[in-house]
Amino acid sequence: MRNEVLLWAGSGFSLYAGYPSGWGLRQILHESLTPSQRLMLDPHDPLPRYVEHYITLHNERRNELNRELLRVFSAAPKSLETHQNLATIPFIDQIVTTNYDSLFELAYGHRLHKVTHGKNIPLGEPNQVTLYKVHGDLQDPDSIVIADKDFRGFFRKNDNMLWTALEALMAKRHIVFVGYSLEDPNVKELYEWVREQLGNQMREAFFIAPNQTELNRKWMERNNLTYIDSTGEALVDELISELKESVLPNLKKGLVSQDKASQFLDRLGMNVGYQDNSQGLDTIHLSKKEGVTQHEISFSIKDTSPGSEGLKKAINGETLEPVRLSATDEFNAIVRVEGLRMPQDIVEILIVPTASLDKSVDIFFSDGTYFSDVSIRLYGSKEQIKIVAKTNFNTVRVTLLRSDLKVGEGFNANITVGARNGLYTSAQALDQDSELLRCLGLGLGFRCIENGKLVYEQQGRDAVVAIVRDSEELKITVENIRQIERAFSIIFKNFELTKSEWEDVTLLARILRLERGKSPWRPLINFNIDDSEEGREWKNTFASPDYMGAIALERLETWSFCFFGWKLEIQTIGVHILNNARVKYDEKLKQYSASNAENELSFIVKEIISKRIIEQPVAAVKEGRRTLNDIMDDWE
Repeated sequence: MRNEVLLWAGSGFSLYAGYPSGWGLRQILHESLTPSQRLMLDPHDPLPRYVEHYITLHNERRNELNRELLRVFSAAPKSLETHQNLATIPFIDQIVTTNYDSLFELAYGHRLHKVTHGKNIPLGEPNQVTLYKVHGDLQDPDSIVIADKDFRGFFRKNDNMLWTALEALMAKRHIVFVGYSLEDPNVKELYEWVREQLGNQMREAFFIAPNQTELNRKWMERNNLTYIDSTGEALVDELISELKESVLPNLKKGLVSQDKASQFLDRLGMNVGYQDNSQGLDTIHLSKKEGVTQHEISFSIKDTSPGSEGLKKAINGETLEPVRLSATDEFNAIVRVEGLRMPQDIVEILIVPTASLDKSVDIFFSDGTYFSDVSIRLYGSKEQIKIVAKTNFNTVRVTLLRSDLKVGEGFNANITVGARNGLYTSAQALDQDSELLRCLGLGLGFRCIENGKLVYEQQGRDAVVAIVRDSEELKITVENIRQIERAFSIIFKNFELTKSEWEDVTLLARILRLERGKSPWRPLINFNIDDSEEGREWKNTFASPDYMGAIALERLETWSFCFFGWKLEIQTIGVHILNNARVKYDEKLKQYSASNAENELSFIVKEIISKRIIEQPVAAVKEGRRTLNDIMDDWE
């Protein structure tokens, strides 16, 4: 785990982000031409030769080429995931790319030092990752290497300082080529140039690419290039998985520096603490910067070990007695925190098994409320199920079942309810779920009945505020849906309640009730000012560049909504208010516009003029996820 890799990234490493390969870029350039111009060029030429002819076609000027390159590679990426994952790895700090996009710059931010000329090299900071853009940067069009003429001068060392630095790096590090295709003759030429420069000093090099032909594999074998059949995305994922598995154990052994390990953990969103003794690093403590930290213990045990029989009984639910595994049981155990393998050696494990109930039952609550066909799981023991792992230095306790819902004598209950097949058949079905949440949250006693037989009974307990709050919020949503149904004389059926649809339902219901609200759609108001004396005063006020205040306008407004497969429209007269507004005058439109930093527009509906159905669903809404599970996850 030392900085021994020099990563060379080609266009294939950017494909996942939506940027083109060399072949794709050639097609884009071809499409940018007029039909008559396309007939003059061969779209099957290699990219450098095609670009050379493309420039000739434009009278040896590169303006059109530069414009197309800037348009293509300045577009926002579809994803940045792989580059962001790579940026978490502190052991790769020197990268060479022949790409024109800015994915590395976006992923690394201020931690990246970009080099396009040798004179840039000394300007980097000690802890920065250096990115060598050897085919140039779009911000410097003269640096772009893409046409045949550019490549003819590419290896002539016009920039001695840059190539001297690269040769030194290549001599000391393993080169990993990713995102390249051997079908591109420039790639072979590049590698052969590297070998020529380094000779016997060259260390092992790797070529990462999927589905290479047998001919290409033989070429790599002849040129001492180790082939790995994979992709850049898979490579980065595998590196991170390997680091999660090995970084902390190797830190304990002194094979990786504490500084590098801390950088990696910090970029994964972890807090880390160390405790030393006279022999060196003693213990490592990990926790997430945000949210609950997940612990995992996995272990294997020989079938002939003394604790094996007791473990089998616990797994089969034959006993509620704790099972203790110690060194005499010859077990192997691994502790992971958020997927990171811990270096501690487990010397003892305590497992507390439980019996469980997992059935679909009818539930009758003590206040007379009842529900049918509710899936319920009940886990029972005097304590919560836990794994307690004792290491040489500390004890790790992992709770396997956590719930705010206390049942019986320390029982834990995980109860899952939700719309069938991910859809609510009607507002009434959604109302039933809100009622079930309310009963559970209030701590009412209940009985579970299966086919007329009592399978579980629970006395009342204290209320759980979080569950009650969620049930009340769901109840309000049901009332909002019913108000819309009454107003438009429609019934919503087989619908999924997503966050965006919940927001639209809430907003439309507020409008129907003539309540004050906020519009998420309108960050600005356009308006005109008449030539009255009062209007001239306002014009003078808005002429000040420092003006900031509230703008209120009465206007006719058309609101359009689309949810649950229905398209609805409502017209209102109301007052629209923009607080902390900044006002600008548009000379072209001859009107004023007001906006604010909050991007929110408040409104007060005074009168509803009309409401109508624009379109209703012609088929069932697509199957969605079980929406209520998201609410239940807050307290399960």
